[in-house]
Amino acid sequence: MRLRDIARFCLIALGVTSAAVAASYNPLETFAPFDMGQPPTVYRAADGRPGPQYWQNRADYTIASTRPAT
Repeated sequence: MRLRDIARFCLIALGVTSAAVAASYNPLETFAPFDMGQPPTVYRAADGRPGPQYWQNRADYTIASTRPAT
């Protein structure tokens, strides 16, 4: 075989392989959001939103300050 024939064979083989891979590749499936099913806890959903038993502490403070004497 001549070098030209070998190069032509490689290009044809590469094209056939690329076409087969492209026909089976689905980017929507590959980059679909990850679905964890049930929330990981009852306090937070998988995407970070508050779950059904989410709670939060609350504190209100009044701070009074005085200026030190000079």
